[in-house]
Amino acid sequence: MMARVATALSLLCAPALSQGAPITPAAAAVPAAESEKTAEILTEGKQVERTLTVGEVHNYTVHLAANRSVKLLLEKRGVAAVATVFAPDGKKVGVFGSTTSGQGSEEIAFVTKAAGDYRVALRTFFNPSAPGRYRLTLASARPLSDEDKFRLAMQSCQEKNWLDSDNNFLVDQALKSISRCLGAVGESLDGKYPTAVELAEEGSRELDYLISRWRWGEFVSPAYQESLTEELSALVGGLERMEAKHVWGALQVVVMDIKVKAAHCRQSNRGLGGDVKVKVVTKREGAEVKEMFVFYKRCLYKYSKSSPNRFGKLTPVSSTLPPSIYIMWAGKNDQPPALRHDPACVPVQGDDEQQIDIPAP
Repeated sequence: MMARVATALSLLCAPALSQGAPITPAAAAVPAAESEKTAEILTEGKQVERTLTVGEVHNYTVHLAANRSVKLLLEKRGVAAVATVFAPDGKKVGVFGSTTSGQGSEEIAFVTKAAGDYRVALRTFFNPSAPGRYRLTLASARPLSDEDKFRLAMQSCQEKNWLDSDNNFLVDQALKSISRCLGAVGESLDGKYPTAVELAEEGSRELDYLISRWRWGEFVSPAYQESLTEELSALVGGLERMEAKHVWGALQVVVMDIKVKAAHCRQSNRGLGGDVKVKVVTKREGAEVKEMFVFYKRCLYKYSKSSPNRFGKLTPVSSTLPPSIYIMWAGKNDQPPALRHDPACVPVQGDDEQQIDIPAP
């Protein structure tokens, strides 16, 4: 039978076990002394083959360094064995294996955050017609590559549902998702960019402040909602490139954007502070030039692949924008001209009207 990757099982999934043979009373309870039993030590390449029946727990210890990608191979021969992995501090890393299949090979894969002894506990929930056997092998325990770290970070950056049952945008959930992603991105860069974790923590503190300021029922413009979505997209876009330099750039620009939002919020006496009224003036050699088209993007565009927007009127033009960092440029017609170089990022924040001067072509 072909090997398949085992998925982590939630303990709440126990009712699903009824699809197989009935669970015996011995299977329903975890032996009190299981963690006290002497665990057999597993080393890389070592194979252990044993018989397993309901009520037994076979414990193994694997001594591992931090930041390792670990793979164990569980070959089942007539027993639906399930493996529970515990970290050195006793916390559960995950539950792996199929409770309905007693044949075939499954891969148990996890990542070590701390160095120490990891415990692997094997048990079965079903009484086989005869005791089943399994073979357990520590296949590999290698240092995490940059790609491994970025893939792990991406798992923390999966967007959760930011809408409630009435399709209201849950600002606090969006901010928490971005904070969780920031922390994972910072950790993925630790080593190559020593200040990455600290920078991510700065951004998370500002997000905590924004969460504390938001109140249920406060109107948050669709443009502000979109800017939060784009922050998360920028982090994911950086990770997808699988290049540390690109991920570092995304982290820097997202934290900058978050800081602008927090600074704007601090200048306001209402919730998140709302959007900002912006007046854009086009100038050439210091003199104002009117009747120009103005285009803009958030400075996250390099990582989120956003399209340019255009102000609806010709310069001088006023409009409202959510607090963020932007690039702005002008053109003579309603099609955005190609940029020969990136304009400087401009922060948009504050309660009063903000004037931004940009060069006319």
